[in-house]
Amino acid sequence: MKRTFLMIACACAIFYVLSGCDSFYHPIEKDAVMVKAIPKGPDADSADDSPTLSQDTVTKLSLSGVNKIYHFNLTSDQVRIGIYSMTQKELNSLLTAMKENNKNYENFRAAGEVEKRALDRLGKRISRLTDGLTFVSLQVKTEPSRFEVLMNPKNGQVESIMQREAVYHSDTDGISAGEVFRKVGAYLEQIQGTVASFQLDYQYAYGSVEEFYFQSHEADASVIGITVDMKSGKLIGFDKDHMSRLWYYNHE
Repeated sequence: MKRTFLMIACACAIFYVLSGCDSFYHPIEKDAVMVKAIPKGPDADSADDSPTLSQDTVTKLSLSGVNKIYHFNLTSDQVRIGIYSMTQKELNSLLTAMKENNKNYENFRAAGEVEKRALDRLGKRISRLTDGLTFVSLQVKTEPSRFEVLMNPKNGQVESIMQREAVYHSDTDGISAGEVFRKVGAYLEQIQGTVASFQLDYQYAYGSVEEFYFQSHEADASVIGITVDMKSGKLIGFDKDHMSRLWYYNHE
């Protein structure tokens, strides 16, 4: 049902032919990693000795990212935290399943093209995630809001943050399209540190949600997606190269 809804949503894609990503990144101190034990013996040379972030560090960085972009002040005591990781091989298997599902878009040409572009970019992003990807769920204990954070487990770079189950209130029946776009620009600057090098690539809307995708002129730059509630103009989240799709498909 959700995939059907997504197909209909994508069918509403509106392409913008405009000309044409710094990253949302938290530096990690050297002692913030948990080094995997290196076994001794005949198999020692084949051991995976690459450092990975500890769960405490992942929690800290996830909360820091959420607090930064939503202007919250959540602590680890105020949320229920779930953390797990997928290897690059598992991510590629998930991508294969997503591409197979894209065949369902055959009768929605515009939606199919949007999805194909998204999956192509996602594939390139996965090819760079040699240490896989960490999925973090932060469920606020006192309200229904939940945050989905995707993070590189090696260096702590945040690839996506989305807020789910939140109730967005607006004092009016909605704000103008111009005001929505102004807010989107402010969110992009907040997350990326600048908007000067970015141009809107395309956008599409479904329900009360609108997604804006921006691209820079830099070689092999990521597409940055900003998702907002159209009635209130509030930020729902952001992702790089459509990374939030991994969470959506992996939790169906």
